[in-house]
Amino acid sequence: MLGNRVSRNMVLDNFERGRIFGYVSNNPGVHFNKIKRSLGLLTGTAAYHLSMLEYHGLIKSEIDGQYRRYHRVPT
Repeated sequence: MLGNRVSRNMVLDNFERGRIFGYVSNNPGVHFNKIKRSLGLLTGTAAYHLSMLEYHGLIKSEIDGQYRRYHRVPT
């Protein structure tokens, strides 16, 4: 299963995940392509790290028409 080797405490230790988490936190409702474009990420890299963040409950996503939008989960 995705993310089962990384504990929730360590998920943000990865540089790219930290960048993505910070970007989503500062831009609630941002869609996948905007994240990818703004941070200069490849599609697979962005998808993997976003799914890890979502798996560990740090962000959530929702479908809005043709876009998947991401939000930080309140702590």
